[in-house]
Amino acid sequence: MSRLKPVSSKTLQKYLAATTRAVEKDFARAIPPIFGVIRSTLDEVDLIAASRCAYIRNIFAIFGHSVESLKFLVGANCATKQVTATLLGVPLVSCASYRFNLATESFLVEHEDLVGAVSALMVALRAIKNRAELRRYKSLALLRANATRWNSTFMMLERYVRISDVAKRVDAVYDLLPKPAAHRRIAALVESLKTFNSLCKKMQEETV
Repeated sequence: MSRLKPVSSKTLQKYLAATTRAVEKDFARAIPPIFGVIRSTLDEVDLIAASRCAYIRNIFAIFGHSVESLKFLVGANCATKQVTATLLGVPLVSCASYRFNLATESFLVEHEDLVGAVSALMVALRAIKNRAELRRYKSLALLRANATRWNSTFMMLERYVRISDVAKRVDAVYDLLPKPAAHRRIAALVESLKTFNSLCKKMQEETV
């Protein structure tokens, strides 16, 4: 239970807004003067090129940049993205690693139940008391999946396999532990993803 004093919703909203502005300023300082943008259609509702351009301009404005800072788009070579790139006045780069990332995400859709179970376990283990209990037996850091990087899911699942034995000693997360059959499926999935990860690294080598 938190020891923080209760606050009103208005006060909470005030500080959340202030935190958002502070984070946006930090992001703005970290953004280089020129850069490219990788776009995914997986979570987009409006696929009209004009809407995409407006969205990109709005995001840039939030961080104090203009479209002049954008030098290229990375994405699938589809008609909509070609028009988007043309309207923004930048080239469209069809990236092999980007396409590979989309293919891997498609593969992982079949295993959402396993990924979700491990993610929930990792969230619970990151609680202060549970994390301290886990460190008594294993010093490995806990990892969570990042929605924009497939290999973060691989790393999270692989880390689960490595800590699964000691995680059983943390009573507070016992109900979240995958059952034996699910654990075997996760272990098999990790082995499959090792091949994906190896291919991904190979694609990033300068000699490829």
